[in-house]
Amino acid sequence: MITDPFKTEKFRYSCKSILNKLGESFKNFSEVNVALLDHRGDLIEVTGSNPLHFASFEFCSKAIKKYITPKHGEILITNDPYSGNTRLCDLFFIQGAFGKSQANDLRYYLVLQVSVPQLLNKNLKTLFTTVEDEGYRIPPTPLDVQGLVNPALLDYLCQSGMNRDELMQLIGEVKIRLKEATEQTIQIETTIGSDKVSKIITELRTYSEDRMRSALLEIPDGEYLAHDYLDNDGYDSSPIRIQCQLTCQGHNILLSFAGSSKQTKGPMNLNYATTLGACFWIIRSLVKEDIPVNSGAFKAFSIEAPEGTIVNARYPAPMLGGYFETSKRIVDVIMSCLSKALPLEIPALSGGSSNVTLMKSGDQLFVDAIGCGVGASRDHQGSDCIQTNLHNTSLTSIEVLEKTYPLQVTHCSIRDSSGATGKKSGGNGITRGYKFLKPTTLMLLSDRRHYKPHSLFGGVSGLPGENVVIKSGEKKKIHNEKKVIEMNPGDTLIINTPGGGAWGKEEIQVEN
Repeated sequence: MITDPFKTEKFRYSCKSILNKLGESFKNFSEVNVALLDHRGDLIEVTGSNPLHFASFEFCSKAIKKYITPKHGEILITNDPYSGNTRLCDLFFIQGAFGKSQANDLRYYLVLQVSVPQLLNKNLKTLFTTVEDEGYRIPPTPLDVQGLVNPALLDYLCQSGMNRDELMQLIGEVKIRLKEATEQTIQIETTIGSDKVSKIITELRTYSEDRMRSALLEIPDGEYLAHDYLDNDGYDSSPIRIQCQLTCQGHNILLSFAGSSKQTKGPMNLNYATTLGACFWIIRSLVKEDIPVNSGAFKAFSIEAPEGTIVNARYPAPMLGGYFETSKRIVDVIMSCLSKALPLEIPALSGGSSNVTLMKSGDQLFVDAIGCGVGASRDHQGSDCIQTNLHNTSLTSIEVLEKTYPLQVTHCSIRDSSGATGKKSGGNGITRGYKFLKPTTLMLLSDRRHYKPHSLFGGVSGLPGENVVIKSGEKKKIHNEKKVIEMNPGDTLIINTPGGGAWGKEEIQVEN
C-alpha cells in the first residue's frame, strides 16, 4: 500500500523526467535505454524502448563491484555480456551518484546504454565461435585515468573503425549529461529527505510486485510444458531445443528451462540476464496497466536457467544471434505455455526477428534486423511487416541505407501470402533486396527457415523465411541460413521474412 500517492507519484515523475531527458540527449543513436538504481544495484526506474535490456542494468551494476569500487565522480564503461550486458554493441556508462553529506556516501547508480554497432567490426570472415570473435569486449573499466579519458581504452575502441573525434565527442557528452542527471537525482533526495525517499522506493517496489502477482493469479494453477526449436547454430545442422515448464501455484510462478539444449558453438547463446529480460517482458505483458519497472516487478516470478545451456551459457560462448533470435524463441515457448493456461487470450506465434544480417564493406559495418508477420489472436488479424515482441525497432529507411552504405535497395514490400490463413489470419512478412556496389562481407544469422511460427486452434502456420542470393545473374536459395558470404559489386541478397501464425480454422463460405 502506498501511504502518500501524491508524493510517490511526484517522486516517480521526477525520476522518469531525469531519465527521459538523459536518453533524449542521445536520440541520434539507434537504441538508448537509461536506468536509476540504488547503491546495492537494485532497479528503481528505467526508461527505453527495449525491455530485453532491463534486467541487464542490475546485473551490470552488481558485476562492477567484482572488478572495481566506484569513486566519487567516476564513470565506468563496459559492454561485456559476461558482466551482465546483453551484447557487445551495447555500451553501458555507469555513474555513481554520491550524497552531498559525505564524499564516499554512494547513494545511486545512473546507467546509460547506447547501441554502437561498430563494436562488432572485428571478425566477419567466419561465423562467430567465441565472444572474443564477436567484437571488442570491455570489462567494467574506469572511463578516465588521472582526469583524462583512458588512452588505452580510446585506442582499443578506435580499432573497431570508430572515428576518434566522434568518440571523444560522445564521451564528452556522456560526462556532461550524466553529471547533470546525478546532481538532479541527489537534489530530489535532498528536497524530499533520504528517509522518505527510501520509504517511497520500497513502496514502489512492493506495488510493482503486488500488481505483477495479481495479474499472474489469472493463470490457473498447474504445470504447462512447451518447447520449440531454433533451426541450428550454423555449425551443427541439429535443431536447438528450448523447453519451458511454467509452474503456477497461487502467487508463485516458476519458469524452468531444464531440458533446453546445451550451449552452442555458433552465436545463438544467451546469458542469464538476457533470458531474465525476455521472461520479464512476456510476464509483464499480462499486466493490463502501467506499473513502475523496478526490482520489485522482477521478484514476482522465478526462473531456472541451467548453466551451460543455450539460455545461460558459460564463457566464452558467442551471443549475438542469441540476443536477436534465441530471446524471441524464449518468448514463443512461454507464449505456448500460456496458450494452454489462457487459451483465448494468447495469440499465435510471430516470425521472430529471423532476419539478422551484418554487412561489412571496408570499415563500414551495418546491422539490419527486419520485421516479419505477427501472429493472429482471437479478435484480431496479425499485423504485417513489423518487429514483434522484445525488439521494438523500426525498419531502417531505404534513404538512410543508400546514403550511408555502398548498396542499393532493389525492393522493399509486403511478402504476399506469407501470413497463415485461418479464422484470423497471420500477418505477412517482408521481402527486401540489397544490391551491393562494393565488395561486401555478409554474416547471416537468420532463423525460422525450417521451424514455422505456430498457429492456434487449427489455424495454419506462417510461411518460413528464406534467403536468396543472385550472383552473375544466377539466383540461388541459401540453405544454411547462418553463414558468411562474400558479395561482389552487382551481387544481390534477397531476404524474405516469415509470416505469422493463424488463430482458428479458416471458415469456408458455402453458397446457397
